[in-house]
Amino acid sequence: MTDEELLDRYHREVSAKKKGAKVAAYIINRFKRHRLASLEARSISSSDISQYRDERLHEVKEGNVHRKLSVLRHCLEVIRKY
Repeated sequence: MTDEELLDRYHREVSAKKKGAKVAAYIINRFKRHRLASLEARSISSSDISQYRDERLHEVKEGNVHRKLSVLRHCLEVIRKY
């Protein structure tokens, strides 16, 4: 499964039940448009995440990136268990 498929599953099974479900859905949909979403979750490295972070830092403020990365970090931890 690609990350995109796993992200959809994560949203349905995990984040949709959380208080911040709408925000998580936005973050997940935004992430699905990035090239990392076409990779398998197990093949994503810390350097891939760092590159994503650096790209986002050119577009938004650091706090925004930090919040989004925390959602993605949890998401990747959960989907790697699938």
